[in-house]
Amino acid sequence: MAAPKGFVVIPQFDVAGKKIDLVVEGGQARLAVECDGDEFHGLDRYEQDMQRQRMLERCGWVFFRVRASQFYADRQAALKYLWGMLDDRGIRPQARKDSTEGKEPRIADRRASKPVKSNEEREISKPQELTTDMRVTVGDTVEYVDEENPETEKQALITRDRSNPDWGMVNVNTPIAQALLGARVGDVVEAKLPIGSVHLRIKEIRRVFPPRT
Repeated sequence: MAAPKGFVVIPQFDVAGKKIDLVVEGGQARLAVECDGDEFHGLDRYEQDMQRQRMLERCGWVFFRVRASQFYADRQAALKYLWGMLDDRGIRPQARKDSTEGKEPRIADRRASKPVKSNEEREISKPQELTTDMRVTVGDTVEYVDEENPETEKQALITRDRSNPDWGMVNVNTPIAQALLGARVGDVVEAKLPIGSVHLRIKEIRRVFPPRT
């Protein structure tokens, strides 16, 4: 799906080890966009996707879904409601300054591989740079490593729903979640598991930006 000019779009956004097709962000809000390919999404897969979506929605995510067949048949009609959802959440295009007047703004596209950013892209991504000061709370996705096995990274989306290891979701009352809650990036916390205590170092905290009020 082509990104609208000027919007900050993150493809293949990682949430607890799973991917969201596109995430559009702006101000202090994000919108998840999923494109359902008709040839790949059978009934079972669709039901799994919708169950995961409902769990993420309870963590603060908002979704827009579109079928590939609808998009390629009539793009304008397929994306009709997307523009209203972006506007309602305060997500606006980010006009890029260009040294040559008259040029159209370019798409601000931040890849998951974290390429070298221009000065302007650093300005756009400032809200995410606050993650080093935030403390883990319910709804956050936390990337961490076991101090005894630092080469293996793990992710946990802390939720009030039932834990789902396949989706990387951890209930707030589990020992892992209890150890992570309230910690910051760089902290080492102790999780008391049935097999014994483990020490976890937090590498990254990812949070869904709240909608503007």
